[in-house]
Amino acid sequence: MITTVSLNPSVDRTLSIDGFHYGGMNRVMSSRDDACGKAVNLAIVLSRLGASSSCIGFLAQQGATAFEQRLNENGVSHRFISTPGRVRVNIKLFDEQQHVITEINERGERVTQDDLAQLMQLAQQYARQSEYLVLTGSLPPGCPEDYYETLIRSVGDTCRCVLDADGAPFAKGLMAKPYFIKPNRAELESHLGRRLDTMDEIGRAADALVRQGIALVCVTMGDQGALMASDDGLLFAPPLPLKVRSTVGAGDSLIGGVLHGLRSGEALADAFRMGVAAASASVVSEGTDLVDADIYRQMLDKTIVKRL
Repeated sequence: MITTVSLNPSVDRTLSIDGFHYGGMNRVMSSRDDACGKAVNLAIVLSRLGASSSCIGFLAQQGATAFEQRLNENGVSHRFISTPGRVRVNIKLFDEQQHVITEINERGERVTQDDLAQLMQLAQQYARQSEYLVLTGSLPPGCPEDYYETLIRSVGDTCRCVLDADGAPFAKGLMAKPYFIKPNRAELESHLGRRLDTMDEIGRAADALVRQGIALVCVTMGDQGALMASDDGLLFAPPLPLKVRSTVGAGDSLIGGVLHGLRSGEALADAFRMGVAAASASVVSEGTDLVDADIYRQMLDKTIVKRL
């Protein structure tokens, strides 16, 4: 089983607009609300790909039903620590003309020290039943910046930990040496404090993290593809020509495909190809509809992975 940890879930409200006008009138062509968040998305992707998945974390009382219903519909087991207040709403403005998404995200409800202690116990419990524990997404108010690091250390060697975060939670989480990390290019540049202008620079930065004790480092680069570093060298997946509908959930889908491949016994190159195919299937889906199995298989046939 693969368990995802959701500390700050959200309702993603996707609004499609025929040409966004900053400071002016914008009429919505279509809209949709999805109960999601990175860990929720990832758990659903895993289930759709055929892996056994569960999702644990915090969930505010107002709006909780939509999350429970969506996870149930997708065959994902779940257990949440209930907190007061309402689930945050994140706005995704999709410009149909420019194919650009503008995101406006709320912060979420504050959690307490008791909430954090309960979640640590829950994570330790699920780690004993899981092959991978995935820590992904933003932290809610009241959650310390080193909480991902704390969770990884508390799990120890019980299972392999995966980290997908940015800023201080990412930097501090690295200190606990997770098994697999997935920064995008901007997040990696922010962490290092310098630009990475070439594929060679990105590859060397990823390889340096591997040499620091992280087994797998995947760097996503948007329309420039994705790179995977391990102690066996560098792999690169060039981008497919796609009509992007939404980038929301693409990184989560990539992680899901990679983990599904690894737990199925696939070689790293094949697991990486599965991850990139899942991400491609996600970006051509509207809103946060995530991976469609038929589209995923089509993408898998087209995805190429080469060694650098």
